[in-house]
Amino acid sequence: GLVARTMTWPLLVDFSIEQNRVQSQCGSIKNVSFSLDEKRTFVTNIGNMEARIGNCCTQSNARSTVYRPIHYYETLVHTGMIAHPNPRRVAIIGHETGLKLREVLKHSTVEDVKLFYDNDDSIPAEWSDCSDVEIDEAFSPSSKSCFEDPRARVTQRFSNPREWFQDNSGCKEEATSEEFDVVIMDIDIQDLDAEFIRDMHDSLDEDGGILVAHVGRAPTGRELVDHAAHFKEILEETGFESIHVFDDEKSISSLLSYVVAFVDYDARTYWYQSAAEIELRLHQLTHEMRSNKPALLYFDGPTMVSYQTPPKVYERVYCTDPSHDEECNEYTGFDPSIVNIPLTDIQVRNSSLGEQAGRGLFALKTLPSDSPIGMEGHAQNFFVMPTTWDVIESTVDWVGENGITLAMSEIGGLEAFIDGYGFASRLLGEKSWSIDSGILEFMNHGCNGTANYGYHSSLTEWNADTNTVPEELDTTDSPYNIVFDRHMKQVFDSGDYTLREIAEGDEIFSNYLDYSGEVEFWEEEVMTLRGQCAGEAYGTISQYEMMKKQ
Repeated sequence: GLVARTMTWPLLVDFSIEQNRVQSQCGSIKNVSFSLDEKRTFVTNIGNMEARIGNCCTQSNARSTVYRPIHYYETLVHTGMIAHPNPRRVAIIGHETGLKLREVLKHSTVEDVKLFYDNDDSIPAEWSDCSDVEIDEAFSPSSKSCFEDPRARVTQRFSNPREWFQDNSGCKEEATSEEFDVVIMDIDIQDLDAEFIRDMHDSLDEDGGILVAHVGRAPTGRELVDHAAHFKEILEETGFESIHVFDDEKSISSLLSYVVAFVDYDARTYWYQSAAEIELRLHQLTHEMRSNKPALLYFDGPTMVSYQTPPKVYERVYCTDPSHDEECNEYTGFDPSIVNIPLTDIQVRNSSLGEQAGRGLFALKTLPSDSPIGMEGHAQNFFVMPTTWDVIESTVDWVGENGITLAMSEIGGLEAFIDGYGFASRLLGEKSWSIDSGILEFMNHGCNGTANYGYHSSLTEWNADTNTVPEELDTTDSPYNIVFDRHMKQVFDSGDYTLREIAEGDEIFSNYLDYSGEVEFWEEEVMTLRGQCAGEAYGTISQYEMMKKQ
């Protein structure tokens, strides 16, 4: 195919030519014309040969540019927009802003868009045509250009984003500064430095601001090179708390790589929405088209969900770094040499800790050291997403506000089951839960360092600092961990082992503090366990069962 390397983006583009297969630099091609057919496929003519391809190449003033297909712009724009709960203020940096602006303006929440680009005069007018977007009666369909859209209030067009963001960041404490919900960046990341990215970070909303960027070619099995590695390091250094990478094979024949970065860790909850949640939000937030055609041709809920799990090649690159050996060895597969203890070797009966502890787990035979229990059941564990937990908590609050006894309500039983048997985590941003689907859920906390199952940890409820969460328990301090992103379920539900040989008849204990996933409730969790270990407080399940009997 015809291979073109552009000056604007560090990537290769493959073109299929009907009669000849030629390899040449894009800048050497002359007399290239383009058009947009009814299927939004770019039709390119080179000499007497016509190629119906997903891209076209033009040359103007010795500068070559690749105009990408509509897949690319939908991916770049809507991934960042749908990952924000209410994107109102948007900045677009790069070329072909008309194409990206059209996609941004399909979102009904948008109030203001700022554009930073050199010149869009070479782009065909139909590529920035918003006449089909159903906005309101005040906007006449005769006003075709997206740049004239009054809803977006496109206030300015800037050619030097570096200077603008530097000035805006310097006014952060003043009323004249501006904050964006989403910044969409489509420029060569090799031209970026920490100072520019820091200014951009400071211009994003501190609670939920998102930067989405195309970062060039994706690594391949034959080329284990992450071209965006330095860019992601800059993002971490400048304060972005959650960084995600994904590919989009639909965009172009050479895989493109994208990065989505969140200013606030909790905001990544929207990155992990379900396909149904995304479909609902797209239905609620995107404008209809006057032609009754779909507003989005390629982007939807299942597509967004597919981006949540990065391709394996990124993990291969990540795991070449010896500093990542621990998580790479732990979560990238199960070691066949490890002996799994079947659930038939343990039993449930009343805990040896007393009535306040409820039920417990006991060994029916001597259990070997360094062995997991019931690995065969981990894949069936219950999982409560952050948005699901938010619905449960809201319903519980409603029950209380309406004078209904929580213990007598079905929602009260559900909350007690999740809180009493589950383990909370912040891996998905806001609180989520994992609950064992089998009898492992009855394992009690080992007081004062008596845990014999879980992690090798010296932390106990008595020596824990109630004001400081141990670094190893804070999952929010790792903005970019490709292993966790690829093996989220395994990170939640595996990694526990017998810490020593457990004799027949002994109760099996874990250390609940090792599973604490809430930084803001750390002190409360430590004090609750101290009370239970002192025999002065009951566990969640025991409390609920006592209330049910009253």
